[in-house]
Amino acid sequence: SCKSKGSFVHQFLRRQGQCFQTQATSTKKDGEEEIIAKIVELLKYSGDQLERELKKNKALMNNFQDQLSYPVFKTITDHFLRGVDTRGESEVRARGFKAALAIDVTAKLTAIDNHPMNRVLGFGTKYLKDNFSPWVQQQGGWE
Repeated sequence: SCKSKGSFVHQFLRRQGQCFQTQATSTKKDGEEEIIAKIVELLKYSGDQLERELKKNKALMNNFQDQLSYPVFKTITDHFLRGVDTRGESEVRARGFKAALAIDVTAKLTAIDNHPMNRVLGFGTKYLKDNFSPWVQQQGGWE
C-alpha cells in the first residue's frame, strides 16, 4: 500500500499504480526532487506508449497527422485535462498542475507529429494563452 501526504502529486502517482514514499530522513527538497523525477518517468512512459501504439496502427497515425489542427489539438487537451482530479487542491495548485499537463500534451504530440515542430508548439502556446492567461496574470505574469 502507498502512504501519501494527500497531495495531488501523490494521488496522481497512486492512480498510476505506482507507490512513492520518501524516507523519513530525506529532506523536503530531496523528496520533491524524487517526486518530480517519478512524474517525469511516468509522463515519458505514457508518451512512449502512445508513440508505440500509433506506430502499430499506420492508418491511425497517418489520419492523425493529416487532420491535426488547432481544434483537434484543443479537443484532445480539453478531454485529457477534464480527466485530471484536483479536488481538494487550491485553485492555484490545480491550475498550475493543469497548465503543466497541457505543456506535457504539447510535448507528446510534438514528438509524434511529422510536421515542423513550430506547428504543434504554436497550438500549445495558443492553448495556454486561451485557457491560462488570466490565471498566469494573477500569479505575476509570464515572466
